[in-house]
Amino acid sequence: MKTMKKLATVLAVLPLFVGADVIRLYATSQTTLTIPGEAGATIVSKPAGLDCAWVPVPFTATDKGLSMTLQPPADGKELLLLVNPAKDWNINDRKAPELKSLLVNGKPMKVEKNVVSVPDDVVVNTIGWSAVDVDNLIDAKQTVFLLDDAPIEFALDGNKADGKLTMEQKIMGNHAVKIRVVDSAPEANTTEVTLHFRYADKNTLLNPQNGLAKITVDSCYDGYNSLAPLNDGVLKLPGSSAGGDVTWASAEIPTEHWVRMDFKKDVTVKEGYIFWPRLENSSKKVELQMLQGDKWVKLAGTPDAGQKDTLTTSFTLKAPATGRSFRFWQPKGGGPTGRGDILWICEIILK
Repeated sequence: MKTMKKLATVLAVLPLFVGADVIRLYATSQTTLTIPGEAGATIVSKPAGLDCAWVPVPFTATDKGLSMTLQPPADGKELLLLVNPAKDWNINDRKAPELKSLLVNGKPMKVEKNVVSVPDDVVVNTIGWSAVDVDNLIDAKQTVFLLDDAPIEFALDGNKADGKLTMEQKIMGNHAVKIRVVDSAPEANTTEVTLHFRYADKNTLLNPQNGLAKITVDSCYDGYNSLAPLNDGVLKLPGSSAGGDVTWASAEIPTEHWVRMDFKKDVTVKEGYIFWPRLENSSKKVELQMLQGDKWVKLAGTPDAGQKDTLTTSFTLKAPATGRSFRFWQPKGGGPTGRGDILWICEIILK
């Protein structure tokens, strides 16, 4: 259907929903509209965003289509039109799909304000959920199941949806599972839940209690001189704070930056992690290196083009590396987007 303009009127046609064309009409005065269609059509309307029923729209069938006179809502809201809604479609549905169950390791989780936080001492192995909408079909295109923004497959059967995720690989750090279930009602009722959990391991080689490692850095940002936050075990910051009491940051100067770890004896490293204060603080390019002789050798690193914003960067070595000196190294300009000359870290881990 073509976009039409008449006085202060703009007509836009949304993508097809299940069972009908949805038309949005913006107008400041009474408007006559003609759309393609036949005499036996059904057309209903309502102001967008208002909790009220759809009402029939009278029209006249002409050789040019279906002609109707429309009065826009007095409060300036857009007017929604449904053309030929399916007979089995509950167009007045205002109820969002119901999340029947949310399970972690087979145990029900209590959902409060659409957010679930799994206790840190729980090792998440499986996450399962099921949802039902009693009035309409569930919209397959708008319903999602995500792990850290990556889509996970789920089952959909009419008005029922369910999914299960098995955590085969347990990556250190903070994770989020998002479940958004949307029905096919004209205004798409939505239920959304986000489940937060994390994997932590106190058996890191950098645990200050074992006294194995001495940590040094190339420089410090003003107010971020303490190195204690680098291995204090705090992987997730409280609230929005990212000050020098819970994070360390290098000086913001155009040079390479590093955090060096020197051990009292040879240690074997299989993997490393950097936990960033926030998504926007994650560096684009960083490597885990080991000192061999007088040269630093790359063990693992971010992609050559730089990594996307993330809360955790993991380094998995192709083979275990044994030595006494390691470092997380950032090349010149490899820092966060917009602040490429700083290295800003919440926590580091070597295992």
